[in-house]
Amino acid sequence: MNPNNHNFFQNYNPFTDSKKNTLVQGNHKKKLPIFWLGMWALSGHKYGQTKRKDALECMELAIDKNITAFDTSPFYGKGESDTLLSLFTKKKNLFISTKIGLEWDKNTVRHCGSKEKIKKHVYQSLEKLNIPYFDIVQLHWPDPKVPLETSIEAILSLRDEGVCKFWGACNISKKSVETLHSMTHETPLVQVKHNVLNPCSSFSNKGAYVAYRSEE
Repeated sequence: MNPNNHNFFQNYNPFTDSKKNTLVQGNHKKKLPIFWLGMWALSGHKYGQTKRKDALECMELAIDKNITAFDTSPFYGKGESDTLLSLFTKKKNLFISTKIGLEWDKNTVRHCGSKEKIKKHVYQSLEKLNIPYFDIVQLHWPDPKVPLETSIEAILSLRDEGVCKFWGACNISKKSVETLHSMTHETPLVQVKHNVLNPCSSFSNKGAYVAYRSEE
């Protein structure tokens, strides 16, 4: 689909009126955007080798079409994702979700789900993006060496500090969703892969808000 030739985006409102897309956690309530732009493939490192010029054009087009929700991570592109996004945060009020819990050790991926690492990476990313808070902070992957509850407690402490409004986790099981629900008495946001030809419904009505990301 070419958005330049598609009428849908001309009057696109980034937030749906559907109650199903309203996220409620703690003292915060927010209608989630319908469409997000994922920065994973735009960061140009091992994810398709996207040229910076092309990535910036894609981001500019998205914002021009009123798609202002971005899914980033300091892990993406070894920081390139946040670098690209920082070029737009000064110009536009964006809805930004980030993922924490993975880091690079040269070219090796490491888990980093400790409280210290999570808080360090979130604050570093905020500074790089020049924003006061994230709309959402998610645990990217559970750390095998750190209890899931410990990692989530770190994110919840960040919410208490005012640097994020909502929290979630990716790549977790239904049992983990139940654990987090019992621990927090809140409904976690869970991001899962989604293919329109093979929809994922594993978490539907299972006590979780589900955010779908396209699977190529």
